[in-house]
Amino acid sequence: MALLLWGLLGGCGGPETPSQGPIRALTQPTKPQPADEAFSPPSGALLTSSDVTLYLGVLRETVRLSVPRTPTTADPGAVPLSSLAGEGQGGTPDVAAARRLGIRIEQYLWIRERVLEASAAEASARLDRESQADLERAIAELEARRAVAPDDDSKKLIESQIEIFSAEASRLKKEAGVAAPESIRRNIELLRPSMPEIQTLQNQLLTDLQLIETPASSARKESQ
Repeated sequence: MALLLWGLLGGCGGPETPSQGPIRALTQPTKPQPADEAFSPPSGALLTSSDVTLYLGVLRETVRLSVPRTPTTADPGAVPLSSLAGEGQGGTPDVAAARRLGIRIEQYLWIRERVLEASAAEASARLDRESQADLERAIAELEARRAVAPDDDSKKLIESQIEIFSAEASRLKKEAGVAAPESIRRNIELLRPSMPEIQTLQNQLLTDLQLIETPASSARKESQ
């Protein structure tokens, strides 16, 4: 869910002008590069290890620059996410962080799109597997109940439920048999070791932007 929400967050910004050069460091901003250094997406839509490192660096920088709901002066470089997101140019927090790091914005947006694409495909496949497992357990329980049904009417009702659940399980199995494009499958494998950190950073950013509730905010709502 965090990834999907982050996708909505990232998608709210329009394309940016590629006005900056490649990343030199993930902790210090660099000088803008000539505007004619346009980013040309690689063929095949395949991410590299460097792309993943760059994406993680942007997320870390966005978290570093964000501030909690109760602002503190612990980090003199921290600024409100609302300010970081805009900078008067209609950007999003991660795009603004990428700009501060001297990354070509179109390059970052291309990488982000590949990450979100792979994450969504992986999440969808996982949800289908979990749903299919739930259906199979439900069918097994219904079959056990049918075996001890007290009368024909009860047995027919259970059999109708089994038929419905079985049809849904077959549909999910058929969908699972349709493989994602090779580029997405390869990107999933590349990203898998980094996904725990990516999800943690995304969740932190979404919390700071108040797109998801924290236990404290939930408690406040319940007390009202």
